[in-house]
Amino acid sequence: MAIDLKVVSERANELFNRKELVVSIDHPGEATPSNATVQQLIAKLVGADAELTEVCEVRSLHGAASSRVRALVWREKKIGLRQKKAKAAPAEKK
Repeated sequence: MAIDLKVVSERANELFNRKELVVSIDHPGEATPSNATVQQLIAKLVGADAELTEVCEVRSLHGAASSRVRALVWREKKIGLRQKKAKAAPAEKK
């Protein structure tokens, strides 16, 4: 069976140059789709590059074959926007 996507809400965030989406996914008879699959499907749905699409959260609805997804679609690619910075090693005491 096919996976059906529907945009529940879409908000433009001009400060961060991105669109913030909430998408409903119906996946009858199938397991919850992986983040990579959801990323490809949302990019295709909104007409964006998959590299610029970031899946923040996929939540399955209890007892139903549907999920709710929070995703971001960036206007330009910036490496490490949402990655945690590594802590610097402590200096040695003399």
